[in-house]
Amino acid sequence: MFGLFVRISMVGQAGSGIGRMKDLMKESGLAEPEFHTDGMFTICLSRPISSGKSSGKSSGKSSGKTVEIILNAMETDPKITVKELQDKTGLSRRGVGTTSIN
Repeated sequence: MFGLFVRISMVGQAGSGIGRMKDLMKESGLAEPEFHTDGMFTICLSRPISSGKSSGKSSGKSSGKTVEIILNAMETDPKITVKELQDKTGLSRRGVGTTSIN
């Protein structure tokens, strides 16, 4: 199959993909991929571990305002639905559910 692709010029730089991938991952600060060849050729990619903490840069006033809107709406109508809160805040269903009221 590979020979056919070479003959019809469908292969640009044969064998350079793994090296390019490793270089790009290193440049991006990601862990180098792991290669396994036991039975099948497998590449294991790692993703950065999230600390679960927000940088706080995007949450300041806007999230405080959102919390205020949600609390006021719930005080006015204790039976308010998530859908109604979505309409009032512009948040997704998940966004309404994960808004931190501390």
